[in-house]
Amino acid sequence: MADGNVYTGRRTFLKATGVGSGAALVGSGTVRADERAEQTGRHDDIELHGTYWTLAGDTNPAPIPGREWSRFSLEERVELAAEVGFEGFGLWHADLQHIMREKSLAEIAAIFDDYGIDYIELEFLGAWFLDESDERRQAAEERWQLLLQAAEALDAHHIKVGNIRGFEAPRSQVATAFERLCQEAARHGTSVGLEIMPVDPNVTSLDEAAAVTGAPSNGGILLDTWHISKMEISMEDLTQIDRDNLVHVELNDGYNSGESITYQTTRQRMLPGEGTFDVSGFIDSVQEIGYDDPWGVEVLSDYLRGLPIEAAFQRTYDQTMAQF
Repeated sequence: MADGNVYTGRRTFLKATGVGSGAALVGSGTVRADERAEQTGRHDDIELHGTYWTLAGDTNPAPIPGREWSRFSLEERVELAAEVGFEGFGLWHADLQHIMREKSLAEIAAIFDDYGIDYIELEFLGAWFLDESDERRQAAEERWQLLLQAAEALDAHHIKVGNIRGFEAPRSQVATAFERLCQEAARHGTSVGLEIMPVDPNVTSLDEAAAVTGAPSNGGILLDTWHISKMEISMEDLTQIDRDNLVHVELNDGYNSGESITYQTTRQRMLPGEGTFDVSGFIDSVQEIGYDDPWGVEVLSDYLRGLPIEAAFQRTYDQTMAQF
């Protein structure tokens, strides 16, 4: 499905089903965050964190082969993110490696400090739970050391881990490996968030996620509207999560285009409030358990990647804040 057809396809879907008929469409006069605030007064204390893929511009996210690092300089992205209102910023391991060809971790930290960004997310680690003899685990260990060094230098809030590739392992082995990650992360002053997702055969529910992440004090679950919706986890189930076991929350939206889950996940996500997911219910449920940290917004979208960076950042901020 071509870039422009993502939203055309959604219109067709909504018209046929009658779902979400009140949601704003791209180009149809999305409510600005400041206007929504005057109407509701709901987001006086809300802080937003722009995840890597949302603020990276035209990239090719895994597992699509291609360039994962941003063509825009880190300083350019951070300056613009702070200007539109973001108070957090995310870095992907490949982008971090690219930046570090020219800048030290101390110089990277100084950029965040200069623009008042003090909520940093680092990602992504996979294969961390496989057997030590597995080459994929060995490659993951090298990446893990990079992320740990960066977490300490940048005072990162958390490192995101998960199972994007859908590798299989006993759940007890996953839990033991997660506890090890948290112990090592603690020595570098950061936390670990396990992102639950529908492609992970080892952790298929909130209860299983809690069992894997419940032991370490600096680790827990990372919720993403996209994955929660695709896994058909109910809003009621979300309210049963232990707040102390919730590391971070990410917002987005979408619809079922009929494409593969990988295609939809990496190319067809939508800004919060522009799809058919129950974003409002998701926010209310997470707030009900006491979540008050910055909210991430993670939108992997051909449409968003095609916008000028200024328009993409401003539109993302305004549309996300309008949901509160």
